[in-house]
Amino acid sequence: RRKKDLPQTAEGLLILTIFRLNLSVNTDIILVCFQSSVYIFKVTGREVRMGKTKDSKKFDLILVLCLLIPLAIGGASAFVSLDGFKTFGDLKKPPFTPEGWMFIVVWSVLYLLMGAVCYMIVKDKVHKRAGVLTIYVLQLIFNGIWCPLFFGQGWYWISAVWLIVLVGLIAILVMMVWRIRKGAALLLLPYLIWSVFSLYLNIGMATLN
Repeated sequence: RRKKDLPQTAEGLLILTIFRLNLSVNTDIILVCFQSSVYIFKVTGREVRMGKTKDSKKFDLILVLCLLIPLAIGGASAFVSLDGFKTFGDLKKPPFTPEGWMFIVVWSVLYLLMGAVCYMIVKDKVHKRAGVLTIYVLQLIFNGIWCPLFFGQGWYWISAVWLIVLVGLIAILVMMVWRIRKGAALLLLPYLIWSVFSLYLNIGMATLN
């Protein structure tokens, strides 16, 4: 297509997100969100065609909700645990414990990845999604409750058991998502790895304190 069919500048850009969704062996869809419009690039072999979605505003709303809900739950979980954060620095910590600011950065990225995976599953019209979304919501609830247990109440061993259940739910989620979309499942692997690392830290602090 001619250049004038694409946005000329990034001025007023609200969101730029690219998803590559495999529809079949030889066909991909690349979604590019500019402002309130969603441009669809269909790639079949060497042929590339560009079009624009008819219901762009609704599409953007689903994307924003999928990204914001995990961030909101994580933020609310941290907010109710603020008092516990003050005593975190005084705890005896196991080796390889990161600096406090790293937890904020890592969890923010992981929540965004969770939201992206949720969006991919919600938009999938081919596979059954009820079971996957149920596990997704369940692990998100467990995720949100862990922080108040550990930081808010100081229940280190209870939070460790809670985290073991969470890791199991994440592992189940990864396997279920893998059957629907392998690329989305790969986006969950950092979340699984970090949760296992968090379990190590949790058990270490429970033992030392």
